[in-house]
Amino acid sequence: NVLDSLAIEKHVSEFMPDTIIHLAAVTSRPETKADELRIQEVNVVGASNVARCSGDSHIILASTCHVYGVPSCLPISEGHPLQGHGLYARSKILAEEAVLELAHNRTTILRLFNLLGPSQSREFALAGWCWSSCEGEMQAPLDSALQLLVGDLSLERDYLDVRDAVDGIGRVVEGGIELANQAINVCSGEARRLEELFSLCAPGAVPVMVDDRLIGNDVKKIVGCNEALRSLGWRQRRSLESSISDMRSWIGAHLS
Repeated sequence: NVLDSLAIEKHVSEFMPDTIIHLAAVTSRPETKADELRIQEVNVVGASNVARCSGDSHIILASTCHVYGVPSCLPISEGHPLQGHGLYARSKILAEEAVLELAHNRTTILRLFNLLGPSQSREFALAGWCWSSCEGEMQAPLDSALQLLVGDLSLERDYLDVRDAVDGIGRVVEGGIELANQAINVCSGEARRLEELFSLCAPGAVPVMVDDRLIGNDVKKIVGCNEALRSLGWRQRRSLESSISDMRSWIGAHLS
């Protein structure tokens, strides 16, 4: 529990870790005031507690590309202004500031772009399309086309397989404290049109446009610069096609 500073102190003193990778966060869209409070508590207070109780450990904080907000230039480099809007983005900006202040010279910020992979929650767009498609293939008559609700498929986004993201985190762990006081993008460095990704996630399905999970998002293209991560020897190993295929296979096995 990252809100329990005494428990964090106990575990750090017991294990004396060289590195702490802080991944705990609330990412879902708030629906109530209680949800909003929880985002602030977990994302900001929780990160602050980890930093305050981390001893001499190298802290790797998982942040997000949403801190950049509407990009002023592409691809987005780590030096881009932090102008993210919305509760989640702002909470991550505050978390970055807090951890850098509390764990001076011991913190590396990872700004993760969109991730996907087997077992991802259907709350996320690509996983949701895969789940709906696989379920529809099992239930719908063969002569009818599956219809799925979607947002704006003209948008372009930078997606990376979560397993490649883990490899990137591993590179930062290996880099150690020498990477402190840096922010590093974790991304593919390539933008793909959502219309293309929809056809891979739900082959044969008919997209029905609604104001869905992309509501209010007018940023047409987001793509990150991954030169800092590549300088550590990291390389993307999995294509989006193989990632989506793996995700559909995992869902199929889960449904069978």
